[in-house]
Amino acid sequence: MKPDSPVGRSTLLEALLISIAGMVLGFGYTAISSKGLFSEPVPPPANVAANPPEYFGYEETYETFEKANGIIIDSRSSYDYELGHIRGSVNLPLKEFDTLKDITRSWDKDTLIITYCDGQECNSSMDLANKLSEAGFTNVKFFFGGWSEWQAQGSPEEGQPE
Repeated sequence: MKPDSPVGRSTLLEALLISIAGMVLGFGYTAISSKGLFSEPVPPPANVAANPPEYFGYEETYETFEKANGIIIDSRSSYDYELGHIRGSVNLPLKEFDTLKDITRSWDKDTLIITYCDGQECNSSMDLANKLSEAGFTNVKFFFGGWSEWQAQGSPEEGQPE
């Protein structure tokens, strides 16, 4: 069948009309149901931090340690913290955040806070940093290299080795 034949023209016209009808019905449905293009924008979840935590490398973390111009938090368990930790760091295990978060009440909301855990295989430093940001702290960072990188650099530490 050729497009310039009467049968070809009527087939093309029918296909065009069916396509137009489908688009009209589709747009009509989304407009009536407030879905798709006509949906309301979804607000962000209430617990999303206004200032999400950022990555801090070893150099920035060590500089903060040396100048003592921030709080370094170990997000590992108390047991791991006792075995060894960054000298002067505070232990606030991620799993115990809800019961121990009272220790954060005396901290200014704009204080530099750096969280860390074991290293790149551990995500509790990022999770704790998010919880602190959600709690209103505005200058939260996470040291992703964590305890393993701190030790590898030979940096100051405390604790009881095994």
